[in-house]
Amino acid sequence: MDLQDMVGEDLLFVRTAKETYRDMVRYFETHDFTTARMLTSILAIHEEHAEGLTALLIGLTPPLQG
Repeated sequence: MDLQDMVGEDLLFVRTAKETYRDMVRYFETHDFTTARMLTSILAIHEEHAEGLTALLIGLTPPLQG
């Protein structure tokens, strides 16, 4: 497994985590506003992390040969 594969797997994990946090935020918005706000903050951190991983993955991808 090379670095590009590892970053890709990490990005997949972060995307899955983001979906889970979005679901939890939707649930807690109607049940516990404080928890919903906390989860929204965590979701924002995961979104930033995903952006960084995407940029890194783009930088690791070799250019297309044409």
